Amino acid sequence: MKRLFPTSTVNREPEKKPESATPQAPRANMQKPRASAGDSGRICFECDVASLAASGRYGRELLLASRGIELPLSLHARKSYDHDDAFPLPPFLERLAQRPPSGLIRLVCLPAFALPEHIESGRYWALTSFNPDHLTQPERRALSRPERLFVPSEAHAARLREAKIPADRIRIIEPAVHPLVFNPRAQWPAAQLEKPDEFLFISVISPLRRHGIDLLLRAWVEEFRAGEPVRLILKLSHLPRLKKRLPYEISDLSMRLGALNRLFAPVSILEGSWPEESLAGLIAGSHVFVCTDRLPFTGFRVREALACGVPVIAPASVCAVAHIDEEVGYLVETTESEQPAGGLYPESPACRLEEPNIPALRRRMREAFLAAPGVKRRGQEAAHRAEALTDWENRARVLLSALSDPVKPAGPRNTVRRGADKEEG
Repeated sequence: MKRLFPTSTVNREPEKKPESATPQAPRANMQKPRASAGDSGRICFECDVASLAASGRYGRELLLASRGIELPLSLHARKSYDHDDAFPLPPFLERLAQRPPSGLIRLVCLPAFALPEHIESGRYWALTSFNPDHLTQPERRALSRPERLFVPSEAHAARLREAKIPADRIRIIEPAVHPLVFNPRAQWPAAQLEKPDEFLFISVISPLRRHGIDLLLRAWVEEFRAGEPVRLILKLSHLPRLKKRLPYEISDLSMRLGALNRLFAPVSILEGSWPEESLAGLIAGSHVFVCTDRLPFTGFRVREALACGVPVIAPASVCAVAHIDEEVGYLVETTESEQPAGGLYPESPACRLEEPNIPALRRRMREAFLAAPGVKRRGQEAAHRAEALTDWENRARVLLSALSDPVKPAGPRNTVRRGADKEEG
């Protein structure tokens, strides 16, 4: 097994953000958001633009696209545990993060389970996501508070309408992909990792249980043996906290990976925040992308893989969110499983859900490994379809049009933020 860690994991400091911590100050932007009479048409993004998480990258791309339509905006940068301070920002976002955040509208970019109860001031909007197949009661309450909700698909919007959230509060901004970064011509990041000669499976994943890394590792060790010309690359968004055992996180990930050292096909673990260009090259240079999410939120990562011309192995629930079929991917059957309270994200309720079936996942991985022509054909079709999902500017226009579209406030304004924001993860 090959590990690439920028710092030693022995002396590595544990993450400082506990399960119920107040948001940490951003590295560049230390001021609190503020609003004034002159900022009534300005949107202040509250998101982690340096995060590998989908919500942070969602907000990041909308901020960059907004330059082309002269959308008045600002940035209140959040800092989550899944990136490091060395993450490079585009010059525009670096400048924006240095300025005092201002604007009457606060656009909070977080999953539904992590949305705050209140904002410090101004009008509360949310760019959010959740499992469209099942909306929990805590998520319903959280989603009822913002006066605007921007969600990634019609399936999400339909679920909100079923939850009695007025339709005039809901707008759809389907995730797109940056075509100049994520494309089949993206260059392998040789300075960070020498390209292996094996057939490469890749997953951009975290140790959170809702992403199913435990399922992927189990399928891998049961299907492939040492000596087969195959390798699994895991690009981690973060490592588990060393001094915490959170129920929704795979805390013994290092021990599990250590067992793969000699007995099974190799696994390369890549940790730390990589520039998007390097991430795109890593994906484009692999043969198949594997997604094992227990909860489909946005399908952001698999969309980027498709844009790189890489077919995707994923459960049917993720394929439905990201519009994947057998022409561009490998659909995996699912099995109903019991999830304990707190096992998927902070304060998640006990529930039954569909997760990737291990034998089916093994079968599809083996099929891709043995049928290189099929992989190439699927990849070419994936890249062709992804060409229609690259227009971030028109998605930013949805925000611009919402500025002039009146809506009845969701409830009385409150200027006190909840004392403990839940983690995005």
